[in-house]
Amino acid sequence: MFSRRSLFKLNFNCLKNHFVYYKHNVSLKNKTQTIPIQNLLNLQSWVDDYCKLQAHATINSFYNYEISKSRLELKNNNALDFKFELPNVKIEKQSKAFVITIDNVKNKNALTMDMYEGITEALNYSLEDRTTSITILTGKGQFFSSGNNFTNIQSFDFDRYLKVYKKFMLSLIDHDKPLIGFINGPAIGIMAEVLPLFDYLLFSSNAYFKTLSVDNKCFAGGCSTFTFPYLIGKNISCDFLTRGRTINAMEGKDLGLINSVVLSSHFNNVAKRKINQFSKIDPVSLVVIKKLFRNNIRKDLYECLNKEMMLYNLMKKNNTISRQLMFANK
Repeated sequence: MFSRRSLFKLNFNCLKNHFVYYKHNVSLKNKTQTIPIQNLLNLQSWVDDYCKLQAHATINSFYNYEISKSRLELKNNNALDFKFELPNVKIEKQSKAFVITIDNVKNKNALTMDMYEGITEALNYSLEDRTTSITILTGKGQFFSSGNNFTNIQSFDFDRYLKVYKKFMLSLIDHDKPLIGFINGPAIGIMAEVLPLFDYLLFSSNAYFKTLSVDNKCFAGGCSTFTFPYLIGKNISCDFLTRGRTINAMEGKDLGLINSVVLSSHFNNVAKRKINQFSKIDPVSLVVIKKLFRNNIRKDLYECLNKEMMLYNLMKKNNTISRQLMFANK
């Protein structure tokens, strides 16, 4: 459940009337103005309540649950859209979409440890936000993400990385709101490996995805050793995950991994139209369908993640994880 502490990390203040307020500078004199954001914190236990329904995974039970919770929402037709930024991660609301943008253009949107944590916080906050019905993850600039950006490997905190990575993966696995990927450019490394965890993928025509091959002393993460064979079969998955095969946008669409491919020159306009289209769909139905789909493979994803963590710990004991991360930065 999203805690008060995690909200404070996002620079929010929680008040007794169940609204969230975000402070931002509005003048050169560094004065602050407080803008209310309707987030309905009185429903923040909905994730825990969902867990109680695991044994009753039927459409009626989920649908009735969502309907009953929706009736408790505070009505405010003038609710403001919001926007705020974490280190190299931008978050904003567009219509009924919670949009998370990876913004580290200088390093081709490669992920630092803080960015892993920022994306995790943003995903968890979106799951809590009842004013939006979908979550969108995209990148700024020419790349969606080029992998990891870990500097000073010799003093790298591996224990922290393992904790951050596990929380990041769980935030994707347990994201019971439809997760949409607007893939604006190449996706390399971890952000390529987690693509099957998205529910809808819109690719720019100049985008491709590529994992880091075993030849570079890396192993596939992101639960990809389960998700890719599950979706496209063993043979192609083996080429992609162990030999570093590059899959372009059209090939990915033919394989069934990608929903839609558009010309790069039209990508932003099409993305805006997609947001409007998804915003018109009944949010209750979206959440119910997503949860029913995910429940079919959730245990398998947990098991795959646990095996990845065991492998990371084994590599750490054998002093090979630093080499693996070093190659992951290239």
